[in-house]
Amino acid sequence: MSIEIAKIQKNGDRSFSIWINGDEGFDEQKFLQLIEILGISNNERIFASVGPAQFIDEVHTEHGIFNLSQEFDEFAGTTIYSESSELIESIFNIMVNSDQYHARK
Repeated sequence: MSIEIAKIQKNGDRSFSIWINGDEGFDEQKFLQLIEILGISNNERIFASVGPAQFIDEVHTEHGIFNLSQEFDEFAGTTIYSESSELIESIFNIMVNSDQYHARK
C-alpha cells in the first residue's frame, strides 16, 4: 500500500506545495530517508504549536530549502513546500517513483 499525494499546487507567484491527507499515515523519517539523494545538510524544527498541534521543519538540501509542515488537529495533514518549483518537482518525482507514494488522479 502506498500513501496518496492528494494535492500539488502553486501558491501565488513563488511558493509550491505538495499536500498529503493526515489519514494516510505519513512518516517523516521514512520520507527524509527517501529523499536523502537530494543531499540533506540540515533539518531544523522552526515552529511547534500545541493548539492546533503543528510542527514545521526547515530542511536544507543541495538543491535548496523546503519546509515540512505537519498538522495533527482539525485539518490533519502534511504539507511540503518551497519557493523552488524545481526542488518540489524533484521531491515529487522521487516520491511517485518509489513504491511508497502515488499521486491522486
